[in-house]
Amino acid sequence: MKPRAFTIIEIVVVFIVVSVLMAILLPALFRSRHDARRVEALSHLRGHMGVLAAYASDYDDLFPDYTKREGETVIQTSFGEYKIPGYFAGYFLWHVAIADQYYSGNAATASFRTPLDRDVTRPWGTFYYLSATVRAQPDFWNRETRRGPSQWRTVRHAQVAYPARKGILWDFTGAGSMRYISDIDLAYSDPPHRRFHPTGFADGHAEAPRASEFTRPHLTGEGSFPGSWWSFGLPVMHTPNGVSGRDID
Repeated sequence: MKPRAFTIIEIVVVFIVVSVLMAILLPALFRSRHDARRVEALSHLRGHMGVLAAYASDYDDLFPDYTKREGETVIQTSFGEYKIPGYFAGYFLWHVAIADQYYSGNAATASFRTPLDRDVTRPWGTFYYLSATVRAQPDFWNRETRRGPSQWRTVRHAQVAYPARKGILWDFTGAGSMRYISDIDLAYSDPPHRRFHPTGFADGHAEAPRASEFTRPHLTGEGSFPGSWWSFGLPVMHTPNGVSGRDID
């Protein structure tokens, strides 16, 4: 008997079925891979929060303090010299300043690279940003009491009012999904899987809240003072009332 060939209709039906299955399975596979990367980022953040706690134990309960109020700061390390142009500009260089003492002189280990950033061409600076709120007193982060650089002093861990709710390290790779238009409006420009933001909190734990869960930031960021970097606000980085405030309600 001559074998029967597939008809055009049968081929079309098979093609449609395969297309539907791919449409269902591929997004789930993509989300699964992204979830795994998020778990790895949270593990990194917990480790770094432990290092910041060790630093505080050695340095009078302070968060890292490594830049000057005026002018350029030069960080000398065993593996190079690094220049920071302004007081707040070192948000992604905090690990360089303490690497010799706490990271065996290596500021380029895999733990500083968030797995959520797949661009291997990025520079050696970390995308786990140190919150600007730990570099200025709480009254600087309030519209009514902000005066300027006279309030720029690194805070102590004891000043954090809500340790389990105040972010200290923030995975900056998802910042592009946040666009704060006003105090109450929040728009998204990235797909849903990028709306989770791994964050290391002051009590040492790490979690990945949704963008919509964060407290709205101080909208003018660090202001326009010499030594400021951002003039617009980002969650965790510019929390209202600084370390006296909360990033997650």
